[in-house]
Amino acid sequence: MRIQLHPSLKRFADGQTTLTVDDGTVATLLDAIKMCAPLLYKNIIDNSGAIRPYVQVYINQQSYKDCSPTQYLSHKDEIDIITSLVGG
Repeated sequence: MRIQLHPSLKRFADGQTTLTVDDGTVATLLDAIKMCAPLLYKNIIDNSGAIRPYVQVYINQQSYKDCSPTQYLSHKDEIDIITSLVGG
């Protein structure tokens, strides 16, 4: 499956804005990111294993939190990881 990254995250994914990982379930999505882009994973996931508050993950334009963990994801699904821009 393909994961589109917000441009601000590409520095944590070797300059890439798109990651390709094996098909799987919603529950295995974060593990797949951890395997292919560990630095990205560390920046979007906190020490308790939760998605950081300033990060939003969408699957087919639906929040990751609203998806069933057993939902199967394939190359047809659109996955986006977006960060809120903060600062002053």
